[in-house]
Amino acid sequence: MSDAEDEDMGDNELDQLIEDFREWKHSMKTLMDDLEGQLDELQEDFSTMLHAIPRDIVAV
Repeated sequence: MSDAEDEDMGDNELDQLIEDFREWKHSMKTLMDDLEGQLDELQEDFSTMLHAIPRDIVAV
C-alpha cells in the first residue's frame, strides 16, 4: 500500500470513529433527557405522597 492509501484508510477509520462518537453522544443525551423526566416524575410523586400523609403522623 502506498502512503496515500494508508492515509485514506486512516481518515476513513477516523471518520467512522467520529460518526460512532456522535451517535453515542446523541444516545447518551436522549438517555439523560429520559432519566431527567423520570426523576422529575418521581419527585412530584414523592412530594404528593408526603402531602397526603396526615400531619399528626409526621409529627411523631
